[in-house]
Amino acid sequence: MPVSNIEKGKAMPNSEMLKNLASALNADTDELSALVDQIDPKISQLIKGKHSSIPSFLRSTKDLTQTVSTATKTQEVFLHLSNAEVALA
Repeated sequence: MPVSNIEKGKAMPNSEMLKNLASALNADTDELSALVDQIDPKISQLIKGKHSSIPSFLRSTKDLTQTVSTATKTQEVFLHLSNAEVALA
């Protein structure tokens, strides 16, 4: 598929093409995916696999600004949720 078709909005790239474009442009694959309203299949599976904890995690972090301290707090929340999932299993 020609890149010009993507630029003109005539076609949407698949996940493999997004990865290749990100690599060629030295860009973030997740950022490009968000721009074309696509979710990486691996991320989609992760969300489906942890359907109760991921939304809770995202809601708890929606108002945080990404500074070192909030990033640390975010990581702690995520680890706590992951540990809770393991304990329930």
